Amino acid sequence: MRRNHLPDWAKQRIQRDSEFALAFFEKELRQAERSYGADSPQALNAREQYAVALHRTGESEKAEAELSAVIARRGSVWDVSDPWARYAKSWEAHVLYALGRFDEAEREWRELAAEYNRVLGADHLEAVDAHENHALTLARLNRVAAAEAEMAGVVEKKTAAKGGDHAATLQSRTSQAVYLDTLGRRAESEAAWRGLAEAKGRLLGGDHAEMIGAGQVLRRGVPRVA
Repeated sequence: MRRNHLPDWAKQRIQRDSEFALAFFEKELRQAERSYGADSPQALNAREQYAVALHRTGESEKAEAELSAVIARRGSVWDVSDPWARYAKSWEAHVLYALGRFDEAEREWRELAAEYNRVLGADHLEAVDAHENHALTLARLNRVAAAEAEMAGVVEKKTAAKGGDHAATLQSRTSQAVYLDTLGRRAESEAAWRGLAEAKGRLLGGDHAEMIGAGQVLRRGVPRVA
């Protein structure tokens, strides 16, 4: 069952109660397996929801195993035009990242970004998100120059689609500023932090120049995948 087809009460409960979500999707999975078979699209889709619920309750190892099983059952060639296939692949990459398996997560995000570019288009929201997650994972692997270059493209596309002061764009701009600082590109880093401070000022009013100094704190780590 897709979440947008759920009754409102279930959507709200799932959103705020991860244990309820786990029990709910486990029940959906068992019903789909009984009604349609374990390898049916209905059961595979339900298993994906169950796996994500496992991850959100802290059972990420089990979640990764479930997602891997779903992807394997879908076959060696997955259809990127199928939103359920994309859901499984992207969540597997998220879970691999959360487990600290950054080499595997980097490969997944790289392949996803390339496929999304090819099938959905480079400006599609899911393609941009895949590139952003790839950049974040590259940074975790200390490949900061590559992360900055990819994040620059993300910032450009988000700015074109949403505007430079949109919250999602500002988040990406912050990541890019961190990478510039880490790389020792001081002039570019300072300009990036100043631009962020100005954007913050436009949004909140007043003087938010302290945003520039935030770079010194953020240098200690890079933003994590959501």
